[in-house]
Amino acid sequence: MAPDEHAGIYRGGYLDPLPASLRPAVAPPTDRVRPIRPHLPGNLEDQLPQWAARLGSRPVVYLSLGTVPIFNRPEMFLPVLDGLTDLDVDVVVTVGHNNDPAALGAVPSGVHVERWLSLAALLPRCDAVVCHGGAGTTLAALSAGLPLVLLPRGADQFPTAAGVHSVGAGLALRPDQVTPAAIRDSVHAVLTDSAYRRSAAGVQSEIRAMPTADEVARDLPELAITEIPPTAH
Repeated sequence: MAPDEHAGIYRGGYLDPLPASLRPAVAPPTDRVRPIRPHLPGNLEDQLPQWAARLGSRPVVYLSLGTVPIFNRPEMFLPVLDGLTDLDVDVVVTVGHNNDPAALGAVPSGVHVERWLSLAALLPRCDAVVCHGGAGTTLAALSAGLPLVLLPRGADQFPTAAGVHSVGAGLALRPDQVTPAAIRDSVHAVLTDSAYRRSAAGVQSEIRAMPTADEVARDLPELAITEIPPTAH
């Protein structure tokens, strides 16, 4: 008996959190795809640290390199922060639960470093997002209508970054392009060129039109299609 193609993961229905404009040209090998609105971590009413009350007098940039240790090592934040502190912005950084904020060393007064924050509460206070191109952070930023500067390093981050760039909702830098000067110029561009914000708002509208998890859950009995048996030889 031959093994199931793709380990059998496409024999049933497939829930896709990507809005249509960001879906890759090569789609999952199934016609049983159902869109589902991506989740924005946290709740709008979540309490943020006291320093958050002082945000708003100048643009706010959120920086995350995700939660996977290979992608969010403390030294990876340093050239990004060097570029951001050249701008007249406030910077909010989350380093993940595996890192100590103190590992970034002394930071300027306009930089706020935490392990984790509720993105649902934080992103409405932000003007742009710099991240690694992970699906969670990227879709959270677009759910809030924020333009991005993406710094992909592996996994699905490169096609995600390419998709965001192709729709005009942000800029992407390859690993060898991540210098303080490139970060400064890219973030300045997405903050000052309103076209990026308009494109991000367009993707936000797509996301808002997608069915919620609760709506999809109500339809699960209809979506649960009998598995296709593996091909026998």
